[in-house]
Amino acid sequence: MRLLPFFAAALALQMAIGASPARAEGGLLGLPWFGGSDRPAPQPSSTALPQPLLATPAPRNPRQGEMRLEHGLLLEQWKAAQKRVRTAETMAVDIALPIARQQLVAARTALEQGALLLDRDAEAREVQERFDAFQQHLKSVRLALVPSRAAETRGMLLDADAIPTDEAGVRRLVQELDTAGFNLLVPEVIRRGYAVHASRILARDATFRDKADVLAIMVDEAHKRGMAVMPWVWSFRVRSYDETRDFGNPILGLLPSLASRTEQTQKPRFMSPSLPGARAYMRTVLKELLDGHDVDGLLLDYIRYDEETPDDDASRTQFQLERMGLAKPSTFMAPAPSSLSDEARRRDYQLWREAQVSQFVADVSQLCRNRRRPIPLAVSTFRGESYARLRKMQNWRHWADNGWTQVTTSMLYTGELADLKRWIRQETDQGRRAPEFLPILGLHRMDDPLADTLEQIQYIRDENLSGFMFFAMGHVPRGLLADLAQGPFRNRAAMPLVQPRRASEAILAELDRGYLRDFPLARLGTNDWITGAALRVLRTEVASLRRQAGKLPTPALAGRIANLAQSLEGLERVHPALTRDVGQRLADISLLLDTQQGRSLRRRYVPLGDPPLESAGRQAPPSVPASPAKPADRSGTMGRAPMGPPVPRDLLAYGPPVPRRPDRSR
Repeated sequence: MRLLPFFAAALALQMAIGASPARAEGGLLGLPWFGGSDRPAPQPSSTALPQPLLATPAPRNPRQGEMRLEHGLLLEQWKAAQKRVRTAETMAVDIALPIARQQLVAARTALEQGALLLDRDAEAREVQERFDAFQQHLKSVRLALVPSRAAETRGMLLDADAIPTDEAGVRRLVQELDTAGFNLLVPEVIRRGYAVHASRILARDATFRDKADVLAIMVDEAHKRGMAVMPWVWSFRVRSYDETRDFGNPILGLLPSLASRTEQTQKPRFMSPSLPGARAYMRTVLKELLDGHDVDGLLLDYIRYDEETPDDDASRTQFQLERMGLAKPSTFMAPAPSSLSDEARRRDYQLWREAQVSQFVADVSQLCRNRRRPIPLAVSTFRGESYARLRKMQNWRHWADNGWTQVTTSMLYTGELADLKRWIRQETDQGRRAPEFLPILGLHRMDDPLADTLEQIQYIRDENLSGFMFFAMGHVPRGLLADLAQGPFRNRAAMPLVQPRRASEAILAELDRGYLRDFPLARLGTNDWITGAALRVLRTEVASLRRQAGKLPTPALAGRIANLAQSLEGLERVHPALTRDVGQRLADISLLLDTQQGRSLRRRYVPLGDPPLESAGRQAPPSVPASPAKPADRSGTMGRAPMGPPVPRDLLAYGPPVPRRPDRSR
């Protein structure tokens, strides 16, 4: 009888709240419904409470589980960054270690705030904001740990479409790149046969017609900021078109006989390098450019034959006339005997076409040297010696050997570090040509521009190259300039390309005032008196050398640096961080001083070497008939003071093949 009130109350409660189908079988607390499970469940009362009032509230952050997993991954990233900071404390001090530590703490704070918001079931947006802030702080840690060199060429190619047409825009662009840490601007000022700058010879590019001389404005603003400007010009290519657009034919429309063409050519794009008139025309155009603007160098692009017509009618005609003795022989190639095998004639014709391009390079080099302030000449070439020589007639090693060019800027466009390593080793002849090589990195080929850029810059520095350039401003992703300013471009750098001697003195000053002064003995955890004594000796010697550097001639300074490097190698029981980092800087200085001395030397002409082996399958030119004409004089002379004395007859005479270079094709 005592149970009756309990069951009555249970029945009333069950009827009050209503019974779901699930409850119809189990009843309250999972018990069978009173009276048996086969009885129909009572219908809900009209006084039943709304279901949502008693349901569990929905979570504010439906991504709770996903975000907790993300938090765990971010925590692992923080631990890895913390380890990198600790490792960096034992390395070079040209990193921003205080900033790295500060950003590491800020990253941990942002991560903890995100975890707290997760525990409080905050909205997903609030948590994600803290996680995003963590990622930004962690990126700043990474950038702060990237070394920033005291001397390095940091160039940006400015494609013409990225150059503003008004004065204010040009000055803002220069300011933006200066803030980012660049020291070399390479504006595209001659393209498709048109001039971006003011010119009396070339037609003006349509985009810049009736506008101010943007090159003059850029030079003025850059020089105010201590930056250099090296115009980028198309040499033999003077026309562009595709299926949808034709930009016109401003040069070949007026001078059609200068075209590189065959019977199959419908719309020629290039002037033929074999024609003296074509070379003279472009030389005059470049002279006007240099005379009218105080630039710091010159970059020749399309300095080659057209890949579609590498064997044009003009070349075949001029070659045959020279070999028949009916035309003046090329400066760098004397006529060969008419009785040659097919292979010998192929070799002769290949070298002859290379010599036509070389003649133009030598002529432009003379323009650069004859200025009141001589400027370096750079050339943009294709990678792979076989491909560049056989298809483009670009023999940049020959140009560099004769001192006509100071810098070669091969187009090494890739997002893969393995490719960059292989190409640089090939192009520099396994490091032997590093001082004269300046790779162009292709931002448009990088899947992760920041990560790929930092990786490629570090490798270039490890290879002791003097710098790099980026292709091009039109491909720069959002935020990259700011990231470079925080990382590898954090410190301003002297530019080896223009002034190698000044750049070497900048490294010496950084070594004296920065590295050796702040060398982290305490952080290294060593109180070794030998390392301390060596550090004091190095400080004294480097400080003395820095004070005297401005008065010493380049050979004497190079000798002092070599002696210091030798003494450093002889140190024993000294912490390896000291010998490694100081030795790297001394090696950089030595390379720059060697470059400075090499530019001042007066060289004799170095003859062309044999073309690569792949030339064996190419078609030989027709046999040259015997000619009663008087044999052409086989002596040759450069005829220009900076190139050295007249070239001896035996250097230009056509004789036995010179030793073949190893094939370095891709």
